[in-house]
Amino acid sequence: MNWIVLVFISALVGSLARILQKVLLKNKESDPFAFGFVFQIIVAFLFLIYTVCTNSFNIPNLSGLSLNLIIMALFYSLGNLFTFKAFKIAEASEVSIIFASSTVWSVIAALFILGENLTINKVIGVILVVLSIVAINWKTKWKINKGHLFALLGALLFGIAFVNDAFILNRFKSVSSYMMIAFTVPAIVTLFYSPKSIKKRDNERNGMFF
Repeated sequence: MNWIVLVFISALVGSLARILQKVLLKNKESDPFAFGFVFQIIVAFLFLIYTVCTNSFNIPNLSGLSLNLIIMALFYSLGNLFTFKAFKIAEASEVSIIFASSTVWSVIAALFILGENLTINKVIGVILVVLSIVAINWKTKWKINKGHLFALLGALLFGIAFVNDAFILNRFKSVSSYMMIAFTVPAIVTLFYSPKSIKKRDNERNGMFF
């Protein structure tokens, strides 16, 4: 399948996922830490099912990738937390627009991580993305809040993490195997940020049976 088609499918599914995240986080009592952990575990489990069904499980030699794996774990776990916090505070449409800046961060990160060249097309693309964000902000006259800052931080971390993925995936024969790891490890890391949030949710669920 043409990579452009895959990009469009990814953008569409990603947009739908962000709307769903906003719906699930609109409750004032919802906890971004607990949501981040559960979200990543569920996605990892879905990739596990796909990997088992397609018999495509593969874990290559990851020696020499310690720094890349640390970046993957930290940036995805923090990126998810910042993004979920953004959806909890700001409007979903505003968060989605700001999150589009992840493309800019990916282009910049690719220059350093992958050694890619900065072409005129990439420069034009970055300028168009930035101008579109500024234009929409100017037209709608947003009131800047913490949610917008969280969205920008999430976009930055995800933009760098996406490029880091491209570097690590060179070792993998199975994309689904890597995706399973890329969701499981950050989920575990999330536990260290706020273990009380996860424990609180477990107690609430257990309390429903007594």
